[in-house]
Amino acid sequence: VTICPLGDIQWAGDRKDLTADRLEAHIKACLRLPHPLFIGMGDYIDFASPSNREALKSAKIYDTARKVIDDATRALVKECYDVFLKPTKGKWLGLTQGHHHYPLRTVQDSDSFLCDLLDAPFLEELGIVNIQWKDATHTQSINVMAFHGDSSSVFPHGPLIRLYRVSSQWDCDIVLMGHQTKKPTGPYDFIKPVFPTKGAPRLDHRT
Repeated sequence: VTICPLGDIQWAGDRKDLTADRLEAHIKACLRLPHPLFIGMGDYIDFASPSNREALKSAKIYDTARKVIDDATRALVKECYDVFLKPTKGKWLGLTQGHHHYPLRTVQDSDSFLCDLLDAPFLEELGIVNIQWKDATHTQSINVMAFHGDSSSVFPHGPLIRLYRVSSQWDCDIVLMGHQTKKPTGPYDFIKPVFPTKGAPRLDHRT
């Protein structure tokens, strides 16, 4: 199994706004890996930011204008799916919500609409996915946490500060954060209580 985090595409309808060729090459490379499973990290389209959503919510505009905005948002999501993500349909652990999305006039949000197109679960703001491997006698599993993240840092270790604060509170094997496109790593230990079916409980540790 290959876990493939993918997010921060921020599609606004123009290939010149992003490195589209590299994105397409990356998706093709992921699909060549053993049993790829994608997980969405948010910001798939570039509409709308939190301040834009608040401004549009309070704006005194006609229902017809809101319908036009709604239709344009759906079209933007559909373009992102058709142009980049269609080959990944059915290969998703789920999609988290980022900062750039828009509430549609139906019960759906633009991110949950993309989930429908991809046959993917909607993980909302933070999701924990359990992946299991089973044979005739036992089950082995891992927990994967994903969320979009926030803040910014000029330092390469910036994302680790946010990840360290979050990951030390959850029993997850892999923690994924989007928003900041840096790739630092840093191991840490924490105490893990173990309650076996036979024998006394004990304290162990995980790295």
